[in-house]
Amino acid sequence: MDLVAPAVAPSPARADDDSRFGVKLTVYDRLLLPGEPIALEAKLEHDGIAGLNPDMRGYPLRFTIPTVLDQEVMTAREGVATAREGVAALSVRSSHASEGPARVIVRFPGSRLHRPVEVAGRIFVWPAASPILITDIDHTISDLREFDVLFTENAHIPALPGAVEALAALARRYRILYLTARDHAFYNKTRDWLERRGFPEGPLFMRDYHVWETQGTFKRNFIAKLKERYPNVAVGVGDRPDDAQAYLDNDMKTLIIDPTGEGRFPGQVLVVSSWREVCALLVPEVRDASGPCAPSHRREVATPGSAIGRRPDVPGAR
Repeated sequence: MDLVAPAVAPSPARADDDSRFGVKLTVYDRLLLPGEPIALEAKLEHDGIAGLNPDMRGYPLRFTIPTVLDQEVMTAREGVATAREGVAALSVRSSHASEGPARVIVRFPGSRLHRPVEVAGRIFVWPAASPILITDIDHTISDLREFDVLFTENAHIPALPGAVEALAALARRYRILYLTARDHAFYNKTRDWLERRGFPEGPLFMRDYHVWETQGTFKRNFIAKLKERYPNVAVGVGDRPDDAQAYLDNDMKTLIIDPTGEGRFPGQVLVVSSWREVCALLVPEVRDASGPCAPSHRREVATPGSAIGRRPDVPGAR
């Protein structure tokens, strides 16, 4: 059975027409409970500059799920017309939980003026009891401020030292979810960077700047809604007071990476200097002298409950 939404067909285009305009197609990650309907969404925009990408409305997008989930979705071939803000959406049934994500292929066939493009999205199906670790991106796993990301190629954006290795170790115990207040205009760039750097797979969620929320409010509200379906959202890692408060407001174990030791955070926060220290605290049984979970040797212990948070007492540290 084909899933069809009303579509406005674009004009045909010549295959060798290289002068057509480029387009930007974004397919957003989805995180589901087993059996939950999948609300698939993709956004089609003109390929602008500096994140300014005018929406493209009234163009068909083709959604295909080639291997997993449910037969009536696999055979879908008709287009789904992009609607408000250049977004095309449809809802289909999901399947059982799996270790890896299912792939959804979304294709824009092109038009007389626009080049075709095809993008793969991801569908994560996790059981309700899954232990989840949420990590921020800027200055938490990416060692570059958000503004500079706009003008820097992914190949030149460094990861915070030890972040990839630590999260790979932590992924054996937790499901990893990436939550950032970056605008979703940088969704494709951010996901590509995570993949290039070898971070463990996990759904990526970003802020819509058109919804006038502060970074902290966005994260606090997102996590609160997530916990309605996944009560074991257990750990949050970030670098800002806003991150800390969003995690604490949702009763999460909160770790803040502060290499300088100069930040001021609520007293319930565990303030650490590196990802090695994060890993050593959360997976102590694999702590060793040289691996990703080796504790840092620098420690400062503040009075518990003080305004500058507290440095955890990790065995073996000096």
